[in-house]
Amino acid sequence: MSGRLTERALTAAARPLLWRLGWLGGLASLAGLLLVLAVAAWSARAGLLHSPIWVPAAWTTGFLAAAACMALVFRSARGLRAHRLAGRLEHDSGWRAGALRGLLEPASEGTSNGLRAAADQATALEVEVRVPAALGPERSRVARLLSGAAAGAVGCGLLLGGAGVRDGPAALLWRPRLAMAMVASPLRLEADRRIVRAGDSVALVISAPGRRVVTLWTRSPGTVWLSTNVPLDSVGRARHVAGPLTEALFAHVTEGRRSSDTLEITVRRPAFLAAFTVTIRYPGYLRLEDEPAPVSGDTLLLPAGSRLEARGEATVPLATAGWEQGGLRAALPIEGSRFGGVFTPAVTGVYRLVLRAADGEPLAGDDIILPVRILPDLAPEVEIPVPAGDTVAPAAGSLPLVIDARDDHGLREAALERRVSHNGTVRTLAEERLPLPGQTPDRAIL
Repeated sequence: MSGRLTERALTAAARPLLWRLGWLGGLASLAGLLLVLAVAAWSARAGLLHSPIWVPAAWTTGFLAAAACMALVFRSARGLRAHRLAGRLEHDSGWRAGALRGLLEPASEGTSNGLRAAADQATALEVEVRVPAALGPERSRVARLLSGAAAGAVGCGLLLGGAGVRDGPAALLWRPRLAMAMVASPLRLEADRRIVRAGDSVALVISAPGRRVVTLWTRSPGTVWLSTNVPLDSVGRARHVAGPLTEALFAHVTEGRRSSDTLEITVRRPAFLAAFTVTIRYPGYLRLEDEPAPVSGDTLLLPAGSRLEARGEATVPLATAGWEQGGLRAALPIEGSRFGGVFTPAVTGVYRLVLRAADGEPLAGDDIILPVRILPDLAPEVEIPVPAGDTVAPAAGSLPLVIDARDDHGLREAALERRVSHNGTVRTLAEERLPLPGQTPDRAIL
């Protein structure tokens, strides 16, 4: 049999010290955890830590520190087990070698049980008297360590509280799951508009949860990438205005090895009329050459039946093109950004050229307006002022005639028809062509 009384006495003598070691381990672990968290929180507040990975890293390091403290205390507690404590007492406290451990070991053959029980009882009484005093220095040392651990835990707690863990960057310390989600979340770059007009600006919205600063890279076609450091707010967002833009813009953001998708901002070319001509095509009977028409707003005097041929090109693809006058509309064929066609103005009025881009927007610039006055084709007028009335022709010689002829579109030819009446018989003579002054005079006195 083994010395159960001695073993119990050693365990009872070491129990107060074991309790203190337990408290020391708990407070030291807490102090270590709080110290690591406080250092991480202050580093985040000072801007030394940007990536949200610091949160899980801080908790992991803190728990490792706490585990290390517990391991050291557990190692010390193992030295207070009965067998090890008996060895220490025999070595340091004047007990004869084997006096304590011999009773803890199984008895050898031939040993008297009665004598062993008496020795066990005597030794247990001696342990109860001598061991508390022998462990006194160690209890004092553990008490000092316990006080230091308690003070350290309180100090580290105050240090952690002063890091602003309720709001600000350090507040993420209490949300490790969110921090891990931030680490896994991609960088995002969005624009309030993907298509802008030349000269406009675009707002780029950056989303990078858990980051403090990201790098914005931008370039235009044919240029190199330019970098800009963009600070983010407490939730990892920022708004950056780029522009005014004159050509397409490519942009993406990076943070460390992470990068967002590349965003393309298209710049719409200015929509205006680049070229435009109007040609007047007169009616064939007038035998007039086609001529260009002014488009500056002057009134066009057009003979009835005249046609206007319009040709033009815009800087952007067109959806519709045509002339409008009151409620009338004459569409013009389009082909991409070009348009052209012929229309015949039927009434006098102001004709407006209406162009609309493929995106539905009207073209910039002044409207093309053609004031048109339609001139009707009046019948020619012919008068014979001389003689002023009916007269008698002389028997011999010529009869003087004065002919006044006019036409609104010009005279091209004139002929005199003659009939002779004699004794009731009427005879028609051949037409006599009358020469006209000039090419196509409006009026001729013949």
